[in-house]
Amino acid sequence: MLVNEDWLRKWPDLTLRSLNITFSDHCPLVLRQSIVNWGPKPFKFFNGWIKHPEFGDFCMNKWSGYSVQGWKSFTLNEKLKLLKKDLKQWSKDKFGTLSSKIEANKESIERLDRFDEVFGLEEEEIIERNRSLEELKWC
Repeated sequence: MLVNEDWLRKWPDLTLRSLNITFSDHCPLVLRQSIVNWGPKPFKFFNGWIKHPEFGDFCMNKWSGYSVQGWKSFTLNEKLKLLKKDLKQWSKDKFGTLSSKIEANKESIERLDRFDEVFGLEEEEIIERNRSLEELKWC
């Protein structure tokens, strides 16, 4: 990334960080402004939840069990907040900490890719890499 003195004076609190390579040969970059507060972290929905046999019934039972009074938009918003809390707990109970599993699989793939560049992979290492990729797709 190229910058000049004017750019640095205009945005003195910016930082640039490169992320690890995951699925391609490109290295993503993150440009941050340290004084920006983006508010609370958004809710993260994991696609793997849908594949769980209890997911649909869990959501329907929870949703119909919430008793919220008020305008329709208020009721919807409050029910979504309640479902978010319940889904987080359900996910933890059923899957453990998905974020840490995702990170572990990414690290495994990156480690094997670095090793592959130098030495090549044996069959069991290829199987391990493929397993990690499949687990990432599931989440």
